[in-house]
Amino acid sequence: MLLKKCMSLFKCILSILLSLTIFIHPATAANFSYPPLEEIILVETNSNGNIVAIDRRGKVAEYDYMNWKVINIPSSISLNFQLITYDGPSRRLLAGNTNRIYSIDSNTWSSFTAYPSGRNHYFIRGSDIHVLTHDATSSSSGTARIYKLVGGTWELVVQGPTNGVSATNNTMRFDYERITDKVAIYYSPTTINSNYAYMYDFNSKTWSSGSASSNRLICIY
Repeated sequence: MLLKKCMSLFKCILSILLSLTIFIHPATAANFSYPPLEEIILVETNSNGNIVAIDRRGKVAEYDYMNWKVINIPSSISLNFQLITYDGPSRRLLAGNTNRIYSIDSNTWSSFTAYPSGRNHYFIRGSDIHVLTHDATSSSSGTARIYKLVGGTWELVVQGPTNGVSATNNTMRFDYERITDKVAIYYSPTTINSNYAYMYDFNSKTWSSGSASSNRLICIY
C-alpha cells in the first residue's frame, strides 16, 4: 500500500515537472560580433544605456547587449578623423569637414552653416557651435579669431593678438579644452615655437603665449 502511494506521488511530481518544461525556453546568447560598420571613429553610450558606434561614413549602429542594429545611414558623408570634435556632455559629434553634427540621443544628423574662409577648427562650447579660424597662408602670417554660430550667422567673439600667429597652413594646429575653457593655436610637434603659440581663456577673456617645446604639443590644461 505504501509502495503504491509512493509510486502515485512520484508520477504526480513527474507529471508536474514535464508540464513545466513546456514553458522553459532556451536562453538566447548575446551576439558579441563586430558591429556592421567600417573604420569606426567613435564608440559611446546613448541615453538608453546602449552602445552606439559611428563609422567614417556617418553610419550608426546600436548594440542593445544582445545584437547590433544599424539605426542611421546618412547620405554623402565622409568623415575626416582629424576634423571631428566630440562633446561628451551633450553626446554630439561635430564633423568639420562636412559641416554636419550628429546627436547620439536623438539619432539625427543635421547641417550647420560653414564658416566661409581661412583655416578653421570647429568646436562645441556649452550648447553653441564655435569656430577658431586663422587667415595665415603658406607664405604669410595672419590673425586668429573666434566666432560663434547664432541663428545661421557667424558672430565674432574675439580677435587674436595684433601681431597674429606666424604659421603656415600646413603646420598649424588648433585645440579646445572644455574643462579649462581654453582654446589654443600651435605648430605641429616638429616645428612648434612658444613665441608663436597662443591660448585664449574664455573665463578671463584674455590671450596669452602658450607653453611649448620642440618635441611636444602645447599643454592647455
